Amino acid sequence: MRFLVLLIASLAEPLLTQAELRQIQALAPTWKAGIPERLKSLTKSDFKRMLSADSPRTQPSMVRPIHVPESEDPAPDHFDFREEYPQCITEVIDIGLCSSSWAHSAVDAFSHRRCLTGLDQEATRYSAQYILSCASTNGCFGFSTQGDIAWDFIATTGVPLESCVKYTDYNETQSSWPCPSVCNDNSFLEIYKPDGYEGVGFNSERLKRAVAFRGPMQAMFAVYEDFTYYLEGIYSHTYGNRAGFLSVEIVGYGTSDEGQDYWIVKNYWGPDWGEDGYFRIVRGQDECQIEEATYGAIINSDKPSTIAK
Repeated sequence: MRFLVLLIASLAEPLLTQAELRQIQALAPTWKAGIPERLKSLTKSDFKRMLSADSPRTQPSMVRPIHVPESEDPAPDHFDFREEYPQCITEVIDIGLCSSSWAHSAVDAFSHRRCLTGLDQEATRYSAQYILSCASTNGCFGFSTQGDIAWDFIATTGVPLESCVKYTDYNETQSSWPCPSVCNDNSFLEIYKPDGYEGVGFNSERLKRAVAFRGPMQAMFAVYEDFTYYLEGIYSHTYGNRAGFLSVEIVGYGTSDEGQDYWIVKNYWGPDWGEDGYFRIVRGQDECQIEEATYGAIINSDKPSTIAK
């Protein structure tokens, strides 16, 4: 009983404290630490709801090995999908107090590759809510970083547009939803599917080439306590224990003036968090497991991909 009381009390503690911030700053990380506005009012219990407890699986069921021929031109030293394809970039959303980043990052990677290949002429949001409602019975408590669960669903069942089935903010009274058979306005569902999905694991050079030549990749990311204090810069784990996992989207990479290689990563804590909703993280060292399990859509631009349901 005493352990349970202590556990409940610890989860009610504020997520961020000035004392912990000072400890992190004293370690002189290569990134700027502070109190992000997005997280400053959260408790540790609130934050747990935003994360998955699962570590990424490295041998998913339907994934194909990614094929980027070595005979192609060398990957550029710097690549940023936002710069190369500005018309394709979907906005940064805020998942709220919901463990749904695995669905959002998958539909973003799907959307960005559709736009890159010309199937979509502009940024097009697909429905993460449809995946949350239909691929899992646990909704916001799905606690899954298993990106292949989302990709298996997208590849076999497909997803409608976000405008058809909109994201539902988590609340205490409803954290899961029935699988819809029609759009929110009762119109027919139009379903979009890729030709499959592909993956890279434990190989930063192949991942770099995949991002540059084939488009953004969904990735799984271990969140440590110090990451909650991230403001800007090239993140590396400096302090604290692992809190859980997030799914994110790698949209580019580069090297700093000081010679530090990094990934450019889209997060789902809103556009005012981090570097306009994104963060950079050390590249080439599997920092926080970000290079262990990455996935992207296989898109055939000559093949119809829409069906009515």
